[in-house]
Amino acid sequence: MEDFVPKRKSTSEIWKYFGYRKDDTEQKKALCRQCLAVVASTRGNTSNMFDHLKRHHKLLYDQCKQRTPGETSSDQKTITETFASLTPYDRKSKRHQQITDAITFHLAKDMAPMNTVVKTGFKKMICTLDKRYEIPSRTYFSQVAIPELYEKQRLQVANELLQAVHYAFTADLWSSRTTAPYIGLTIHFINDEFELKSRCLQTAFFPDVHTSENIAAALKEAVASWNLDEEHLVCITSDNAANIVRAASLNKWTRLQCFGHRLHLAVECQTRWGSRQMMISRILEQQRALAQVLSKDKKTRHLIPTWQDIDVLESVSKSLGPLLDFTDALSGEDYISISCLKPVLHLFNTQLLQGQDEETDLTKKLKKEMLDYTNEKCEDKASRYCILFGPPVQDGFHRCRQKASSQG
Repeated sequence: MEDFVPKRKSTSEIWKYFGYRKDDTEQKKALCRQCLAVVASTRGNTSNMFDHLKRHHKLLYDQCKQRTPGETSSDQKTITETFASLTPYDRKSKRHQQITDAITFHLAKDMAPMNTVVKTGFKKMICTLDKRYEIPSRTYFSQVAIPELYEKQRLQVANELLQAVHYAFTADLWSSRTTAPYIGLTIHFINDEFELKSRCLQTAFFPDVHTSENIAAALKEAVASWNLDEEHLVCITSDNAANIVRAASLNKWTRLQCFGHRLHLAVECQTRWGSRQMMISRILEQQRALAQVLSKDKKTRHLIPTWQDIDVLESVSKSLGPLLDFTDALSGEDYISISCLKPVLHLFNTQLLQGQDEETDLTKKLKKEMLDYTNEKCEDKASRYCILFGPPVQDGFHRCRQKASSQG
């Protein structure tokens, strides 16, 4: 590489990376010592040189910056820019609102506690992401931001419901971890694009005594608050609790029992039996490895499953295993599942829950009890009608169909 000379009367570190040819006595063309590119340096300005290193020779640029911390370059801020970067955003500015909306969405969507916004780690993270943003108070999020987001989402759902010619409900009563009582109502409908939609209309605090009359009134109040026409309600699905079953009857709403709930009751096991079934399958799969590990310690040898334990686990697994897939398949929200019920019941009666000769007496007993319970509960007149033909609809549907036929 040619031998270059630095700019006369200049002590800048940048000239270790740039220079002039010896025959360029007027020093008009500064050259990069690395790639020989010509870089303009009007009146000794070094900004273009720093830019060239930054774009084309990043390692040399970093090296140069370390040696010249006070050197002026194109990426250094002016005093005005420095003060601007430290000035907090105006509360009404677009950027401030965007970040606030994102935090509000995080609190609501991830069900994070309101005190998240005052925690040191969260505040440090926000400051690192954008030093100019000042987090509003916890009170602002709880009393202003969250209610505004709720109203916005409610309006959006209300507009979607305008497309619902007919609709169905699922309803349930439940308790939180702190035993606070709630009533939930979800609507299901088909929009103008013929897409199945589900929207949770409310999860409301329900401290009243859970009588059928109170439940019926609460459900009617929820329907009225969304300006829904009860005549267009096809049916409501719930569990088999006597109070909610009677509440649907008091409101004169067609009720369809939940097949998944019936299946859980048929199993006669606690909630989340599916998880237990998967645990049992895993134990059976790894029983040899478990026995080897447990046998190495005197304190755990008594935990090794006996052959009687294995027989019971195998019986339970053979009985419940086939039902697990159907529970998941019939719990979908993006597709209609009622048309699957009759084929599923047929499979239960002809194959899956029919005892086989090679099976143990316990397996046969478990299968028979589950099958008898399922068949008995599905003999309900309304349920049998729905399984065969789908939920009965109101006269409004027939009027719509007649009107469409008359118009060709």
